[in-house]
Amino acid sequence: MLISTLRRILASATVCLGFALPAAAQIPTTSNITGTTDSLNLSVTLSTESRFIGNGKLYFVMLHNNQFYLLSETRGFIPYTGSEIPEYKTIGSSKESITLNNWNTRGQLGAEIFVGYGSDFFEMLSSGRFKHVATLEDVAIPIDPYTSLNRAYSCYNSLGMFVETLTFSFKMTEVQIYSGQRLIHTVPAWQHDARGPTYAAVLGDGKGLYVLGFYQPQTGGKIPYTVSYVRTYRTSADLDPSTVRVCN
Repeated sequence: MLISTLRRILASATVCLGFALPAAAQIPTTSNITGTTDSLNLSVTLSTESRFIGNGKLYFVMLHNNQFYLLSETRGFIPYTGSEIPEYKTIGSSKESITLNNWNTRGQLGAEIFVGYGSDFFEMLSSGRFKHVATLEDVAIPIDPYTSLNRAYSCYNSLGMFVETLTFSFKMTEVQIYSGQRLIHTVPAWQHDARGPTYAAVLGDGKGLYVLGFYQPQTGGKIPYTVSYVRTYRTSADLDPSTVRVCN
């Protein structure tokens, strides 16, 4: 009887089948999900009524493939088999949090997450004092579009003569430039356009601005990187050709 009641009430909140849930969407909660499917970080904070402090129960429910799991702070996830209904913890304050870090959710994709509280589980359900806070989806590791471009480049002066070899490590937010194993500059992203980001930073040695223009080869540019020292930088016309290093 209980499993069918849970399935009917909680699943209705998920797929909006039309069952009345008088307060299910009204309890104050905030939730945050970061990370990836194999290492998910989920945190939920909810505000509770003062009359439940010290004796009320906080619940974390996962519905997956018609099976319910209840999270216990000390015992982890416990499948509901028809008898025990463990709470996450006893409510101790007017604001409670549940946090799971580095959670491998690959085996729970599609699961619905609910939180709620009450004097017991049945009271929580009958009062509608619960809320759907997350659906576990496949979150892939972000692909860095510049990874394949991170390598050593031969750099030439404006006369086409080889000057040095530099290694570039690109990110959207910055680029690190190495001479051999020595990091010589970390240059933050300055602006972005259709070709990609341009990186710029003021040097501490008074030489001016270290400018690295990034041109993506797939957009037609034959020179992926241009490195330049300049005394003053207002527009690209200020670049001194004698200081330009073309690296490819």
